[in-house]
Amino acid sequence: MAEDRDVMIVDNDRVPDPWKGLFTNEEWLMHDIVVKSTFGFLIIAIIAHTLVYLWKPWLPNI
Repeated sequence: MAEDRDVMIVDNDRVPDPWKGLFTNEEWLMHDIVVKSTFGFLIIAIIAHTLVYLWKPWLPNI
């Protein structure tokens, strides 16, 4: 007996092959925004800490 099954077609053509089972296009784009924002924040924080350390070092002479 053949059962009627609803087949869900997911539009995930922007998702790389290893990740297609985990993400749809919308989820992948949101993931991309979060990762890039976190990376940008990290870069800005490193630059800010470096500039402040050059201005007023908070560690003893190392």
